[in-house]
Amino acid sequence: LYKDVGVQLQVTPRISPDGRVLMRVIPEVSSVAPTSINLGNGTLATAFNVQNVTTTVSAQDGETVALGGLIQRRDQKDENKIPWFGDLPFVGAAFRYRTQTKAKTELLVILTPHIVRSRADADRVLAEESRRMDYILEDVVRTHGLSGMEPVLHPNAFAPLPGKGGVDGNMTSPLMQPPMPVERLLGTPPLPYGPETLPPPRVAPPGGAQGPVVPVPDAVRPASAPAPPSPIVAEDTVVLPEPKKEPERWRLFRRQ
Repeated sequence: LYKDVGVQLQVTPRISPDGRVLMRVIPEVSSVAPTSINLGNGTLATAFNVQNVTTTVSAQDGETVALGGLIQRRDQKDENKIPWFGDLPFVGAAFRYRTQTKAKTELLVILTPHIVRSRADADRVLAEESRRMDYILEDVVRTHGLSGMEPVLHPNAFAPLPGKGGVDGNMTSPLMQPPMPVERLLGTPPLPYGPETLPPPRVAPPGGAQGPVVPVPDAVRPASAPAPPSPIVAEDTVVLPEPKKEPERWRLFRRQ
């Protein structure tokens, strides 16, 4: 019969309708006791030191929760001595060596729940966790191969987008594509680019629909504003900077 000892953690998550993650957490710390229990008839049983706690926490998607309070204290004494000589009174201390070790440990559990709604969310979470454990990627690839390891080997390709669609769980609005160039009609010569060119007015073909004839005004070309003349500076002319204005507070003390 075998029993698992050490640090164990049991988590039962549930997702509420408002998007929160409700988790039932049971951390446990166990170790083998140094003494055994006599069950009688020469049967000895192993004793265990077990500490556990049961709690319920609620967190948002991507929110971190920390749990603590499982504290262990250990006081260990060891003695090394030379047989017979270490047991002698008065002089036995010169033939033995004693050590005492005191330790205090506390278990701290940090949980960060993520709601996975699609395969893309699963790849994104895997890519985020792989950045923290990149030192063991060779062992993972050697054990499990390259199948399904794209988010781990290339985590930057699955990085969350800024704003919505990141860890907060919201969706990202698609970006608008730039407008495509409009194709000109076949048989129509391309118009030169410029503000002074306007297309010619269209004239109704003869024999068309009868109606009042509306004269079409001639195209008026917009007058282009003349460019401002650029200052002409001679080669031998030296342009001096304008003197700085004297502050108003110094003018009060200047003699008139």
